[in-house]
Amino acid sequence: MASTEAWDQALAAVHAAGEATVLAMANTARDRTQALTPTDRGDLAGSYFVETQGLDGQMGTDLDYAVYVHEDLTDQHDDGQAKFMEAAVTGSDSIQAIGAAAAKAAEAAIG
Repeated sequence: MASTEAWDQALAAVHAAGEATVLAMANTARDRTQALTPTDRGDLAGSYFVETQGLDGQMGTDLDYAVYVHEDLTDQHDDGQAKFMEAAVTGSDSIQAIGAAAAKAAEAAIG
């Protein structure tokens, strides 16, 4: 039977990998969102934040007008698009990129 210390170390490694995974996923979502955000709308693209606490994480912005830019399907942009947050985390290429970032972070955390 493995010692309690060995189990504690294994549990700590798994937890650290989980935290690294959450952070990597949130950062990837932020980066992909920034790339799709219209730049003709002030500081929106530079306003995204990532916050993590343990195995919980979020990515977002505090700018009130973000929801209007995100939801307005009639506004034409020189670059970027409506539904930029949604597009950044859905679709096979987004899921693959976020999953790859998660796997890489977990592998690095475990060593």
